[in-house]
Amino acid sequence: MGVVYLHLREYREANEYLGKALVIRKDVGDRRYEAIDYGNLGSGFRALGEYSKARGYYEKSLAITVEICDRDGEARDYGNIGIVFYHLGDYRKSREHLEKAPAISKEIGDREGVSASYGNLGTVCRALGKNNKAKEYLE
Repeated sequence: MGVVYLHLREYREANEYLGKALVIRKDVGDRRYEAIDYGNLGSGFRALGEYSKARGYYEKSLAITVEICDRDGEARDYGNIGIVFYHLGDYRKSREHLEKAPAISKEIGDREGVSASYGNLGTVCRALGKNNKAKEYLE
């Protein structure tokens, strides 16, 4: 239900259901889906503009994805944390996190992930005034 509400852009309801799912995942020890629930909660809070909360959930997801060697999840989490730092106006930290994502995506053969990472990096570099680097990433 939480994911359905995310797709419907009803973020408060989504977060309510995702929180309930997270409790169950923790009880049964399902680390992979625990990370996914944390990431989805991060997305819900990011959509609501609650960037500090979103960051906390994304960081919890990242800790688990690193622990369980979920490289796809790890790349996604670095990207999401980078986007949150961008919205918080910390472009340096945004770039630090976003730069980790494309290398992982390349390693696992996720061309769509590489493309999204470069697009995000281009946006951050533009915000930093590094227009040549932004152009390089966006090309």
